[in-house]
Amino acid sequence: MPGLVVLTVDASETLTQSKEDSENEEKSQASLVNYWTDEKGLMHVVNRSADPLTEALVYIVVKQADLTPNYGDPEWKFWNQVGLYAVIIDTIDPCSGISISATDVTEGYASDSAPIEEPVNSSTSVGMINFVDSNGVPWVRTDGHLIKESENTDRIFLRMSKEHNAKAAMLKNQRAVEPIKSCSDPSK
Repeated sequence: MPGLVVLTVDASETLTQSKEDSENEEKSQASLVNYWTDEKGLMHVVNRSADPLTEALVYIVVKQADLTPNYGDPEWKFWNQVGLYAVIIDTIDPCSGISISATDVTEGYASDSAPIEEPVNSSTSVGMINFVDSNGVPWVRTDGHLIKESENTDRIFLRMSKEHNAKAAMLKNQRAVEPIKSCSDPSK
């Protein structure tokens, strides 16, 4: 029959597309979680989803600039990591964000804990966040990557924490929770 086009769907393509759709669905809440540090050094963690995050752990990184000139360039600097602090946030409410200043982070869990060390020429920022989504799936957001936690990633992060001497920390003040206007509701 002229003009008749027969379309065949390759089973492997269908399976691949189904797998991608499933992975995207699983990531739907986690992809709405992010962090950044603004130009004033204030660290922000946001949950743009309509569900809360639990077991949130924010890793605060302190880097110190090595201002030794390199190749005659007086503007050159190299950042050495001098501190890593694991701050338990616990729950981040739906459609909200928190702001953290370095002066709010204290080493340890005692009420009289000392502030984290910030040497001269240092910079403090969020390096990674761990959290559990509303389906009970643990996630890690770091360097723009979203990783579903597994036994393998747990070993990697534990090794990284030990190598960088991660210290337990807490926020000494009540955190400021800010409502987020651009919140995504997956039910809509």
